[in-house]
Amino acid sequence: MPLSSSRIATIALPSVDPPGEKCKLLPPYDQPPFKRGALTAERIGCVSSMNPLSRLHRSLIPDMNAMWKPPMFFYGWSIGDLLPRLLAYAEEHKLTRYTVIGKVHKPTTPSGEKLYESDDDSDDSDSDVSRIHWGDTDDEDDEEDDEEGGVVLDEIESAQNALWAMAREAGVPLRHLHTYNWPFSIRGALHYPSHFVISLYSNYELDRTVPEEDVIMVQKYLGIQEAPAWYVSGTNSTWERVAPRF
Repeated sequence: MPLSSSRIATIALPSVDPPGEKCKLLPPYDQPPFKRGALTAERIGCVSSMNPLSRLHRSLIPDMNAMWKPPMFFYGWSIGDLLPRLLAYAEEHKLTRYTVIGKVHKPTTPSGEKLYESDDDSDDSDSDVSRIHWGDTDDEDDEEDDEEGGVVLDEIESAQNALWAMAREAGVPLRHLHTYNWPFSIRGALHYPSHFVISLYSNYELDRTVPEEDVIMVQKYLGIQEAPAWYVSGTNSTWERVAPRF
């Protein structure tokens, strides 16, 4: 959430420029979305290919009294080549998440495992459980009712379940952290080639950051070598008059 000017002045984090720092944004970070302006397709391509910010410029700390609110930035690591490992962990520990597309009677996983258990032998397939998500269907078109549906793996949901489980294994007491701000979340970002990052917190969450010891434990457990940095959100990437909701 945006902070008051007095609170911003006291923010002192290793991931943020020091209080009182007044240096300008240097190239290539002196253009949108780091500053206000049109975020063209060309700029999106440039931002997605450049290195993330190592420290957050203080102009990118949301001020509740300012007319314009900055884009959302995620502090963390590129998901890189971790996705296959996360999906393998999810599969091994039955943390996978599936989406049902169209009409499927008693859907199963590709391996034949039932996605839900019914209390009777009826044709009711409306009982959802944690491993199943029902995709949107269009009942207005009669022809679509006859189309064959399917079950697809939700890679990001599955990877997220695995990531939180692995963070607990690393020793992070997630239950003691803010329940409305789950850290170690997989977020979409303007970042090639993976388009996703593991977010510790955002520039809108500087008042409830993750303890450094927890960051080190997860980084070591996952074998991540690079230091965390600031990535531009893939959805809230422009300056707006209203703070993004998340």
